[in-house]
Amino acid sequence: MEPPGQYRVSRLNAWGFAVLDRLTDANILIAAAGEPSLRRYMPHIALPVIANSVVVQDMVQTSAVHHPPVVLFIGEILERKGPMTLLDALDLPGERGLTGLDVQIVGENHPGLDPDKDRMVVAVAEHGRAGDMTGPLERAEVYRQLSESDL
Repeated sequence: MEPPGQYRVSRLNAWGFAVLDRLTDANILIAAAGEPSLRRYMPHIALPVIANSVVVQDMVQTSAVHHPPVVLFIGEILERKGPMTLLDALDLPGERGLTGLDVQIVGENHPGLDPDKDRMVVAVAEHGRAGDMTGPLERAEVYRQLSESDL
């Protein structure tokens, strides 16, 4: 990956960024490191950073210890987000006789919105975790779950 500010795109992509720069008010970034790279292509619009949609400063931390421990996945249920990697990893303690992890999977799981997501939701269900999927939640509830999880 190129260092910040060194990112280069094709002429067609540069043109697309220029059009968006004129038609939109902002392009939301998930990391401040992206700003120097995109600023060259989008000099007129705001480039606010919303770090994966969670404002860390707004998090309430608890010292609760859960028995069983609560493992929380929040995100799109897509292969690139790693839900199956997480579930495979969570199988390892069970294979060693360590049981009792409470798994909660928060993310859009309604069928028909995205074929890739539908495949992952089916894979999660086939992994025996259909009951652990909650679907999308309001931000306040996501923050509550984050603050009350162990991992």
